[in-house]
Amino acid sequence: MTDRRVRSAWFLMPFALLAVACGGDDGGTEQLATTLPPTECVAGEFDAGRTVVITVDDVVGGFGGLGSRTPSDLAAGMVRVSVEADAENREPVSVAVTRDGVEVATVRGVAAGSVCAIDIELAAGHYVVVEGDRDVEFDVVAP
Repeated sequence: MTDRRVRSAWFLMPFALLAVACGGDDGGTEQLATTLPPTECVAGEFDAGRTVVITVDDVVGGFGGLGSRTPSDLAAGMVRVSVEADAENREPVSVAVTRDGVEVATVRGVAAGSVCAIDIELAAGHYVVVEGDRDVEFDVVAP
């Protein structure tokens, strides 16, 4: 009888360990999806003629919007994408830059009232910047 209890205990131990490993007081896995680190922003001078500026304003104060300023005839190559978050935004904002439906860059965690820029090599094509359910577009031409 004692031998049977020991075998049952060994059989149940992996399940007990799994329950402890998967349990916790954080409310589940939702936190994992929301804890991606903010993007490392670049600093320093960059050619304004090669900079795409994305402005993000949530709906605080009754207004909101997603806008972009893109140099005309932006040629393929190294481009700076600068995300400006409105000072009244409720929370940090994130945008994704896509081409042909494929994400080519993401800028995450831009705090209200701040700017975060990345430098990225872009090929010629049509790009869409997405923030939530809003988007803006810009084109990059062949050099």
